[in-house]
Amino acid sequence: MKIFRGMPGGHVTVEHDGKVTMLPPPTHTNTGKYDWGNGGREAGNLAKALAESVLGDAYEADRFHQMLKHRLVMPLRRDISWEIRESVVMTHIEDIRESAKDAARIRGIVAHQPIPVVYEGGGGNKAAGISSIGRSDHSQEPKPEIPSERRQENAHAFAVPAAGLEHVTPSAYQRPSMARGEAIPDDWPEKIDGFRATT
Repeated sequence: MKIFRGMPGGHVTVEHDGKVTMLPPPTHTNTGKYDWGNGGREAGNLAKALAESVLGDAYEADRFHQMLKHRLVMPLRRDISWEIRESVVMTHIEDIRESAKDAARIRGIVAHQPIPVVYEGGGGNKAAGISSIGRSDHSQEPKPEIPSERRQENAHAFAVPAAGLEHVTPSAYQRPSMARGEAIPDDWPEKIDGFRATT
């Protein structure tokens, strides 16, 4: 079991089988300086060196060191010494691996999903993955407007054909209302209550 220890100033040692040595710098790194408590390059070097020491694989260490930096190295305080066991580093790496597998699995599922169909108008069908876009959401067409002069026109000015009857505009010559029992004059056979029979 390896035990990693850090001291203020960037000094990091590793104890293994009773022997204590300086933590070797990670592969393909020009500097062996380490730091922690921040997200800088030297903190990344420490994360990569820890991962490479535990895994024994520079490629795998390079894959996971950024996440390991955020999880393990950045939370460490810079003004005090710290100690981390190999098992702790490995637990973080295994968790990062599982997270990467879950993310790849989700991407695969999403990639095989059908593209949602969007129809204009209607309520859509969320269960089928069909959504709708109202015409007012994207249409810039002007809405029809009724001129004010037309809105103010008298409704009685139009002839409304209905069941063979033509509406007649009331006038001074139209038959006035009659009292109950009053006989209808002979000159009003075709005009009753404002309507005239048409052929």
